[in-house]
Amino acid sequence: MSYAGFCLLNVEGQRSTATVTATFVDDMPQVKTMTAKDLADHLAAESPDSEVEVITLAAGEAAVRLAPEVRRLPGEITDSGRPETLTLGKISVFFPVPDHGEIGLFELSTPCLDDWNLYSELFFNIVNTIEVTGRQTDTPAGEHSSVDGPMALPQSPPPLPDPDPAVAQALFWYSSRLMDAAALRGQVHGGQQVESITCETCWAKGLRSACSARHGWSIGSVMSGDLMHALPRAVAAFASRGWQTETESAGNRARVRAGDEAPEQSAGYAFSASVDGEAGTFTAEVTAPCSRAAAAADSLFG
Repeated sequence: MSYAGFCLLNVEGQRSTATVTATFVDDMPQVKTMTAKDLADHLAAESPDSEVEVITLAAGEAAVRLAPEVRRLPGEITDSGRPETLTLGKISVFFPVPDHGEIGLFELSTPCLDDWNLYSELFFNIVNTIEVTGRQTDTPAGEHSSVDGPMALPQSPPPLPDPDPAVAQALFWYSSRLMDAAALRGQVHGGQQVESITCETCWAKGLRSACSARHGWSIGSVMSGDLMHALPRAVAAFASRGWQTETESAGNRARVRAGDEAPEQSAGYAFSASVDGEAGTFTAEVTAPCSRAAAAADSLFG
């Protein structure tokens, strides 16, 4: 067992509890080659009465099993003094980590079935922060940093994967809308590259895997007379569509993000733009929504 936690909540005046555990399994057959689909097939055959599906998390695919668990409580611990049965709602998420030769098993169980929607959404947000880092380098025998354990060898962080093509296409679309709103003539630089990033919120939580993407570009050789009107023009165009705007640096820089009044499909998108009158450049960076913040729609999670 790598982690076990218990929570005691007050939900609308009623006591509610749940338990979360995390462990890593390395003794299953073919553990090094099993995919989430393989795991789902195995779980469905093993538990035909449970609900099983494959979901996509920020770090990859995982198999999910939802199944009630009935426990018999001895009379010594019940209020009535008689043996009783207790039904628990249980979510099990199996995340294959082939490079490590392990399967991560994350489970939440609760006897408070009236609060199932609360816990299922909460647990999805938890497992959606899973990160897979590089393998630990084996430490030569006898090398220790202290009596507490082996010396930790420095590792380079794993490179971030390329963004999903659909994410890149959406960023290109919003960049195009921004270019149209700025209405500038000049030379466009860096317009073909989209890179994966960790959003500010996740970075502040200590997460380092990719959860978003950005598209940076600039327009150079712009006449100063046109440049001074470009940023207010772009900000006004997006503000009229319900986007929230913030201007700084004496009006030479702006941050814009899709607010509650913006079209639903724009939720989570944002951009920053700045102008440099001396250099004659308009620089922009468009970012995609955080994938870890996505709801588990059309999933067993609800």
